[in-house]
Amino acid sequence: MRLQRFGLTSEERKRSETFAKWLLDVGDGKIGEPEEEDQDSSWITIPPEYSVDNDETSLSKLINFIYDDTTLKTPTADSLQEKAIVCPKNATADDVNAKILSNIEGQSKIYLSNDEAIPMGSITSETKLLYPIEYLNTITFPGFPPHELELKVGSPIMMLCNVNLSGARL
Repeated sequence: MRLQRFGLTSEERKRSETFAKWLLDVGDGKIGEPEEEDQDSSWITIPPEYSVDNDETSLSKLINFIYDDTTLKTPTADSLQEKAIVCPKNATADDVNAKILSNIEGQSKIYLSNDEAIPMGSITSETKLLYPIEYLNTITFPGFPPHELELKVGSPIMMLCNVNLSGARL
């Protein structure tokens, strides 16, 4: 976290401490108005100094605030461990990743998944009619990569888990 970084001015350190306290208070449920229908949920008003304007350049501003040019052009594990953009939804994370990838120089390559509905039981002829490959390619599940995965040489990637542990080759 930024509080542990060296070279911060006293003003930057104070702003980071204030933000960290606010963030912890949100997590502890000390900030927010309870939802009328669901008392376990709260509405939180984000102060303007902690939010990004919602316009065409907002995503670029956020990325440039978090990642400097050196980190994007020559990423290292150490520099990436110090920085992160946390997204509440996978679709938002996909948008952030696509924007960052477009800023990295080089030729991209798109890898496609190999989706297939495997028939189970005695009724096997209808499986391909019920689940055509075109339909399977549109489905996105949490924890699974998208049907199209765009990569560039030199861009950082992170493998989170092996989803087929029984079929893994050692």
